[in-house]
Amino acid sequence: MLTRIITAVVPDPQQAQNLSDAILDWRDPDDLVRLNGAEEKDYRAADHPFLPANRPFIHLSELQRVLGMNTAIYQKLRPLLTLHSGQSTVNQNSAGLPMLQALGLDTANYNGSFMNPGSNRIISIRALPESAESAGTELNMTLKLTPHDPDQPFQYLSWDGFEPNVPQWAGS
Repeated sequence: MLTRIITAVVPDPQQAQNLSDAILDWRDPDDLVRLNGAEEKDYRAADHPFLPANRPFIHLSELQRVLGMNTAIYQKLRPLLTLHSGQSTVNQNSAGLPMLQALGLDTANYNGSFMNPGSNRIISIRALPESAESAGTELNMTLKLTPHDPDQPFQYLSWDGFEPNVPQWAGS
């Protein structure tokens, strides 16, 4: 599934497979290299500034540290992925149109509503600057809507930002 999602934003199938395997190697606890992946020795050989975490991602911005990831690919993947669904598969009831299309699923009945009963009600808010001198900068926040709790109608899950030419900055 990960390879399929990456293939939607990376036209070269081999590059998509390499990146998918590198992402899986980044988060798995072993040092076994997948066919197209990368483990610590590969990061060191590439003189990469980061080493695989060997644990699940804590924040989506960590994708930027994976060997083979670049800013253009990360920016295209960022709106398609979340760490907050609590599922290992895509929730088709709450997935956006770009994700459904990336997976090659039927979108004929897509109505854009994430507030249907099957939705996990996790939303992302993306803020972009209006000034030209800040072009490319963005701020992203992920919230979980809890409409049945009037005291706490939403739960803050994470925020992160992107600024061109800055390797990474993120909140928790």
